[in-house]
Amino acid sequence: IRPCQFGWNGQTAVSNTYQAIPTAPPDAVQQQALHQFEALRSALLQAGVAVHVFDDLPTPHTPDALFPNNWFSTHEDGTLVLYPMATANRRVERRPHLIAALRRDFGFDRVLDLAHFEQAGQFLEGTGSLVLDRRHRIAYAAQSLRTHAVVLDAFARELGYRPILFATHEQRGQPVYHTNVLMSVGSTLAVVCLQAVSDDK
Repeated sequence: IRPCQFGWNGQTAVSNTYQAIPTAPPDAVQQQALHQFEALRSALLQAGVAVHVFDDLPTPHTPDALFPNNWFSTHEDGTLVLYPMATANRRVERRPHLIAALRRDFGFDRVLDLAHFEQAGQFLEGTGSLVLDRRHRIAYAAQSLRTHAVVLDAFARELGYRPILFATHEQRGQPVYHTNVLMSVGSTLAVVCLQAVSDDK
């Protein structure tokens, strides 16, 4: 999602201890984000990766829209998963025209909509909350305000994954907000910051 208003998000800052109020003015922050976005897009294209870009809209205000992996994920069996988001200004990123375009352009014939868990205050923020070992069907998840066991279990049951929920050391009174900031699993390489994990098992 090409950003049009990236910047400080006071709603998500409650659980993201890595987020800092920028010293630069909002327009400069947006321009820097746009520059980095275009540089990443260019690098992916040069590497032979197809890139499908949607433009963010000025309203409603969605400062984190350039992180769409938190509200949806795609799966090789044709499933498009929609996730429950912890904050109101991230929930509105799930725009119907984007979902329709993903289904139309890429042929997803099944939508697993987990967003209803928001009503119970239970969240699972996509591949921020989940680090998926797709080969071995394991879903790793660090428990936090944004990652609830009930939703993890629902995801795992529907998609055929074995869930592994673990605790992390708190930072400024909060657990690590997203699993993907402390680990990554690729096809031949895995990276994990074990110092952040408090669950010995």
